[in-house]
Amino acid sequence: MKRILVLVLALAFLLPGCSSGGGKSNLKSYDTGLGLELQLPAGFDKFDSDDFAYAISNEDNVNLDSAKMVVFVNYEGDDTLRAQGVEYRNLKEYGEAVSEGDNIKTSAGMVGDRYIFDYDYDEYYYKIVCLQGNDGYYIVNFCCFNDSKDLPKRFDEFAQAIKVKSIDQQPDHTTFSNSHFTIELPNVFKEDDDSVDHSADYAYLSYDIVDKELFDSWGMEYPANDERAVVEAIRKYNGDEAFEIKQDGDLYYYVYTGTDYSNFITVRKASDSYLYCEGITYADCESMLTPAFIKWFKSIKVNF
Repeated sequence: MKRILVLVLALAFLLPGCSSGGGKSNLKSYDTGLGLELQLPAGFDKFDSDDFAYAISNEDNVNLDSAKMVVFVNYEGDDTLRAQGVEYRNLKEYGEAVSEGDNIKTSAGMVGDRYIFDYDYDEYYYKIVCLQGNDGYYIVNFCCFNDSKDLPKRFDEFAQAIKVKSIDQQPDHTTFSNSHFTIELPNVFKEDDDSVDHSADYAYLSYDIVDKELFDSWGMEYPANDERAVVEAIRKYNGDEAFEIKQDGDLYYYVYTGTDYSNFITVRKASDSYLYCEGITYADCESMLTPAFIKWFKSIKVNF
């Protein structure tokens, strides 16, 4: 499994040589900055990792190899996964996917509100904890040497002590901005070099400014609100053919399903014009991407 192979490589250079020295001790809080808080013994320091959003180790503060441990944390948002063509209905389904194909695991399953599996691999022992929160999933990897005396026994304590905290912006999201608007999207999106359009594996977002002059050229009256703007934009292409405008809060939208692709169309009102927005995905991914399109286009803030 990709996540585990990356973890093994990371440990190979991090640990040169995991007993916590005595009985149960007080735990210290470590804020990952991802909406997740770890509870571990004192003496851990954060370090940079190319493959994980957060990494922490105590190797600089202990002398015994049997006391050394590392913790890695990653986060995957629901809409980040959808933009890559993947969707999970719940944490159990996500955890099973994470551990799928891992033939070396010794146990796996839901433990309370978290999915946990563990295993020995080569000279290392791992306990992997999957949690749900902040519109996505967290993966926490506890790692030490498999000949450690006490640490593997304490990993269950550390796993249950993890806390998910509410945050304003999902950890794997970026606010893209230009001279006309801002939009909050998963980091997997790329901005086209020659336009403000955004693309990911299973979603493409495009934008256009529609003003009164353009509506006049269509022979249509300039719409008074977002709903009418969507109606007029669809009428431009559908003519008198019947169609249904849907609503989610203050967002009015239309979904067209073709043979190969599905188009999600909406607008955001500016001071004297409308920002026309279109999301495109594969036709068989329409139901999976529609909630994501709604979320992304709702995050738009126009500034013109």
